[in-house]
Amino acid sequence: MGNLRRTVDAFLRESVADLELLGIAQDSVIGIRLETAPLDTYIQQNEVRRSLIKSSRDPQVPESLENKRQLLLRHIESIQMELSAPERKRQESIKALQTWTKARVGIVGTVEQPTTLAYLEGEQKALDESLPSRRKALRRARNRKFWEIHATKRTLLASYRQYFGDAQQALEVGSRAIRDSVSVRFGVAIAETGFARTFLQKINQRKAGAYTGADDGKRVLERQLLATDWDNPASVLRFARNVVRGVKISSKWSRPIAQLKSEEDPVSFYYYIFGLEYLEPMYQLTANDKRIDQLSPGERGHLLLIFYLLVDRDDIPLVIDQPEENLDNHTVFKTLVPCIKIAKRRRQVIIVTHNPNLAVACDAEQIIAAEMTKQGACHVLYVSGSIEERGINKRLVDVLEGTRPAFDKRDASYLE
Repeated sequence: MGNLRRTVDAFLRESVADLELLGIAQDSVIGIRLETAPLDTYIQQNEVRRSLIKSSRDPQVPESLENKRQLLLRHIESIQMELSAPERKRQESIKALQTWTKARVGIVGTVEQPTTLAYLEGEQKALDESLPSRRKALRRARNRKFWEIHATKRTLLASYRQYFGDAQQALEVGSRAIRDSVSVRFGVAIAETGFARTFLQKINQRKAGAYTGADDGKRVLERQLLATDWDNPASVLRFARNVVRGVKISSKWSRPIAQLKSEEDPVSFYYYIFGLEYLEPMYQLTANDKRIDQLSPGERGHLLLIFYLLVDRDDIPLVIDQPEENLDNHTVFKTLVPCIKIAKRRRQVIIVTHNPNLAVACDAEQIIAAEMTKQGACHVLYVSGSIEERGINKRLVDVLEGTRPAFDKRDASYLE
């Protein structure tokens, strides 16, 4: 209807000029009446129906056809899901089985594929079959090397015994002159040196084992050390095995040496235990059944000097500076003087001394007296001669005895 009206209006506009030229009134020629009410009513009714249809197709409108359709579709889908769940699960299981089978093949592999389970199982089986015999062979080899090391130390000890056996004989010969004052003995043995300190530094005493706890573990180790005869290789080997057994645990999946510190190398640990670097051949001088380390500084120097005088077989001159230091005159006379006399038989002995027992009682063949002059430039004057010479004799009395009056006074003070 609108199009018709627009067409008529266009025609009327176009015919105005022609009709005026002809002198004809437009209204007398053309007349049109358009009745749009029925059409407008129809259009309005259609709009209402369209609105209703649109509303029925909107899924957001409750009770609309589309909403009902969506609800029905979801219901149908849920029913289908319920009906197909077993099949879907079966398909999922099949897919998971395929994935697992593929992964298993990659893990299990074959004995030819390194790092696969089959390869590792093959290696483990081979180890299980060969390890016991290999372990026994290695232990036998270790024990043989252990015995060789200990035998080497015993060989060195035998050399000590042979050498110091002659020394002991010389001591016994010399001791006949001094046996009333001091008994000098010499001994050799294989001794343990510093094992406890080094061993306890290698292990963690907070972990479970035979040596758990600082005090308890130390006591256990001390008992083992005291119970070991270091000269006897079987006893030492038993000690080494007990120590290793004490720090190990039974679980083969755990660290083989449970108490060993994490930074310590197990191989180095075994080398230390069975390599016997903590055993050394030792020699020991004793005087009157006391070890040399138990003697006073004076006694220690006295003992070593006696040992040297009697044992050293050289015939070159021997110079001794003030051997009487830290010794009383009785000890000097009873022990040192006889030893010096024995040494004089084979070598020249030169002694620097302030002790009259050494100068006189040792029967010195020659005395050298030293004197320093202090006027102006200092000079040292030396006078030598035998004890019997008057000048030398006087110097001995003045320097060593404190002059004749002092010597006579002491002599007069002593009772017969």
